[in-house]
Amino acid sequence: MASMSVLFSCFLNQSLLETIFFRRLRKKIGHLNTLKENLNKNFEDLSIFWIGRMKCAEYELWLKEVSEFRSQTTDIKQKFEKYSSSNFCPHVSLLIKLNKSVTSATEKVIILSKSLDVNERSTPDVPVGLMTDPGAKAILSNYPTILKKVLEIERGDFLDIFPDSSETMLVPKLRAGTSTVQILHIILEHLSSADTHMIAICGDNGIGKTTMLRILRSLPKTKEMFEIIIWVTVSRSQSTRKVQDEIAKQLSVRVTADEPDDRVAMRLFNRLVGMKFLLLLDDVLEDIDLMKVGIPNLIHSAGCKVVYSSLHVEVCRNMGKEEVITMLHRSEEESWQLFNDVLGDSMDNNILAKEIIGKCGGLSLAIETVGQALRMSIMRCNPHPWDEVLRELTSPVIPAFELGISSAVVTLSVLKIGYNHLGGDDAKNCFLYSALYTDMIIAEELIDHWVMEGYIGKSETLARSRELGHNMLQQLIETTLLRRGGKQGQVEMHELHRDMALSIATGFLVWNGGSYPDAALDGQWECANRVSLVRCGLRNLPNSPNCPELLTLLLQGNRMLRVIPKDFFARMPQLCILDLSETRIISLPCSISALVNLKALLLRNCERLALLPPEVGRLTQLEFIDLCGTRTSYLPDEFMKLSRLRTLQVTFYGYFENEKQPQIIPDNTISILLDLEELYIRVEPDDIRWEHIVEAVTKELSGLQKLTAIRFYFPTAELCGIFIKESVPWREERLLKFHITIGRRVRRLVTRVTGFGRWSEGWDRKLRFTNGDGPVPDEVKEVLRRANELYLDSHKTMKSLSEFGLGNMRSLKGCLVAECDEIEVLVKEDEQSRDEIAPECDEIEVLVKEDEQSRDEIAPECDEIEVLVKEDEQSRDEIAPEMMFTNLQYLSVQYLLKLVSIWHQPIPGGSFSGLRTLIVGGCSNLEIVIPKEMALNLSNLEELRVFSCRKVKIIIKGSGSEPMLPKLKYLVLFSMPELKRICEEASKWPSLQVVYASSCPKLTRLPLLLDGIPSLGVIGGEENWWHSLTWEEKFMKDDLEPIFYPV
Repeated sequence: MASMSVLFSCFLNQSLLETIFFRRLRKKIGHLNTLKENLNKNFEDLSIFWIGRMKCAEYELWLKEVSEFRSQTTDIKQKFEKYSSSNFCPHVSLLIKLNKSVTSATEKVIILSKSLDVNERSTPDVPVGLMTDPGAKAILSNYPTILKKVLEIERGDFLDIFPDSSETMLVPKLRAGTSTVQILHIILEHLSSADTHMIAICGDNGIGKTTMLRILRSLPKTKEMFEIIIWVTVSRSQSTRKVQDEIAKQLSVRVTADEPDDRVAMRLFNRLVGMKFLLLLDDVLEDIDLMKVGIPNLIHSAGCKVVYSSLHVEVCRNMGKEEVITMLHRSEEESWQLFNDVLGDSMDNNILAKEIIGKCGGLSLAIETVGQALRMSIMRCNPHPWDEVLRELTSPVIPAFELGISSAVVTLSVLKIGYNHLGGDDAKNCFLYSALYTDMIIAEELIDHWVMEGYIGKSETLARSRELGHNMLQQLIETTLLRRGGKQGQVEMHELHRDMALSIATGFLVWNGGSYPDAALDGQWECANRVSLVRCGLRNLPNSPNCPELLTLLLQGNRMLRVIPKDFFARMPQLCILDLSETRIISLPCSISALVNLKALLLRNCERLALLPPEVGRLTQLEFIDLCGTRTSYLPDEFMKLSRLRTLQVTFYGYFENEKQPQIIPDNTISILLDLEELYIRVEPDDIRWEHIVEAVTKELSGLQKLTAIRFYFPTAELCGIFIKESVPWREERLLKFHITIGRRVRRLVTRVTGFGRWSEGWDRKLRFTNGDGPVPDEVKEVLRRANELYLDSHKTMKSLSEFGLGNMRSLKGCLVAECDEIEVLVKEDEQSRDEIAPECDEIEVLVKEDEQSRDEIAPECDEIEVLVKEDEQSRDEIAPEMMFTNLQYLSVQYLLKLVSIWHQPIPGGSFSGLRTLIVGGCSNLEIVIPKEMALNLSNLEELRVFSCRKVKIIIKGSGSEPMLPKLKYLVLFSMPELKRICEEASKWPSLQVVYASSCPKLTRLPLLLDGIPSLGVIGGEENWWHSLTWEEKFMKDDLEPIFYPV
């Protein structure tokens, strides 16, 4: 009997175990089915997107993976149904095996979803393309990898032939007859010659080689010769892989850190072969094997050229040069002219000017540095600026060869003039700190580091400190100690200025180029107070370096760095700034607890970092922590000890269905951070853990008194209402920056909508209102009133933006409206909006409803008021119309299926007068994009892009003797089967630079006049379309043929 009892007990326990396991498995399979349904739903959108398009390899691979996933889930479903139909639970071993399959399938579907998700994940940059004015933004942005590939296939490299928007700011004035212009003509002649493939520009440091390359890149004639111009700054950090990475980025070829160099070379070769390209290599210090980089043989590639600059003649000889152009020092006359350009009215024919210029040795950099220092001294009302500068130039010097300058007349004293005249220790410290970066510097990153180091704004708010930082940056640029980089938002330091800075600074350890610095720097940490190994290919770190004086450690951008030794931080007691951003570390070692003086921990875009160790709680001096772009799933409980934080930026990664998973933010964590000024929280749309805590976090957030900037997701308007009602910084309008999302977001596999969030760096008050239904909540209107960017998407019932109240949108500079299926007219001047515009009209009506006596008592001298009010509605119409959206610069309208008009007629004069960019796409009921009345208001429109509007027959309705869009520069049209005309008749387009039309088969005429297109440089489209066009003037096609680019 005892044995029977034991047997029965075992059977019961086994059965119970299997039943519990079976129920849990059923729940997991239910979750898997939900994910699968979302995948299938969004797969339809993706399939529609690809109709009529060529399929790229990335898309085909994705399709294959989806097919495998579907087969896997079908097998799981069949097994589970078999088990479910049985009278007994299957053996636990079978359930475990099935559970593994479910887990594997769930992981796969999440990966498949994330591979195309653009709502939350950053994506590779799209070539700037169509925008060339400072401050403007690319219209093609936020595309995931596959969609970006589509654009490459559809348009070839058409977009890549346009330079970056900032390059025009880097090109100096050119004067006829100067040596610069003469050399430029020689280079252009060689570029035009079929016998020349490689050109070298040699000369001393600071003589103007980089400037020459920049001028060459910006010239229209250069752009006409080549399909694409590629720029790579090689400098001291020269390596084959670095050159490959930069070329790949500009070609939109995605390269992973693990990919071998030879494979990357093959991919670059395949991309470049058959293409007419110009490769500009700046500051080449050692031989580069172009074949190993992936550059096709130039002799067998017609029209392909390489131009590079180098300090060393030996490099030019070894690289197989065909033409070497040597840049000489400026003549006395040219030096005088450059010095005069820098000083302007301050020259005043001073008798000491020529003597000062003579000390500069004809080097452009020296002349500009000294000239700017003198100008700053004069501006500060120095009583004897000329004598002071000359005295500094004649002081004892350090031999020039120590700086690598061949000319003995240029010394450290000459270059140090700019540093000496900065005016204060803060400015000097900021300049010296900039020397820690050996490559291009992101301006915002540099300013943030200045603030964290305490160089600027020591007792100010972070917002004010950054303002001071921008002023400081501008000062350093004006003195030529820093200069604007090749891309907007970047700065750089000339190599000679960096040498000078590092000779002044003490305790700086900076990687100076060459191969991987792992071993080379192993024994140099002990005396350093600042170590910079930024983007240098670092793979390994010393086990336990002794760094008693180390204050700053910059390791960001080393994608091959995966592991930090466990005792690495053990002997760094004074460390204040630690930047590990964009590395591939998966964890922080326990020795992080030794950094008791750490003020800033920067881990941005450490994509493999999943958890913070509990030891982070010992870093009680922390003021700045950045976890954006990491795989962090929650903050540890010890985070509550970091009460001195001023900035917290975090991305919470992953989906957790089980409520027992850790809470992403421990209770009362936010409320403890009384010094917090900036809070940025990003969560996955389907992370249900956020739903559980968002109300509590909102209430904690509302109690913070020092907030100046937030990024926050409110699933409901009511939650946002708690914040705007209780937050003192919001009520007192001290919240200077915000990125607020209101409405429950839905994860999308792929979105057709592009452009949100990258319109202008100056627009820093963003509102996204998503998945709304019914009347617009008051809380949304309240936020909108202060916003300068609006992204409205997926509203279920809205028929017009006027439902927000036009008065609430006066501050908008950017507006994107997408996938709102009920919107018929974008802006409608209805009674509600009219009353908001001119509420005082109702007051007048009440005033005149009084009898004659009261009217005479109240306003005896206003006899015309009676006439005004007797008109009633007519009078209101005369008063109420007011210019609207006058601040709006960017308007994008995408996939509004019922849209028939942007503005309900009539359009008040002056409305949209500031609009610079208009994008209209996927509006299947729209027939006219810009009616005549609206065209009259778009006097500042620079870019017009229309796509996938299948009923549009004409872009601009109306005609006239004057140009309708006098400032239009870029006109881009594609995928419009019914489009017949751009406008009703040929017109003048004085600013037009680019016309691009693709998949517009019925567009048979371009409304151009030869004498009305002085700026037109590119026409792009299919070759058969080009040959089928009818022209307004005889021989017009022949005249425009040189600027046509087939795509």
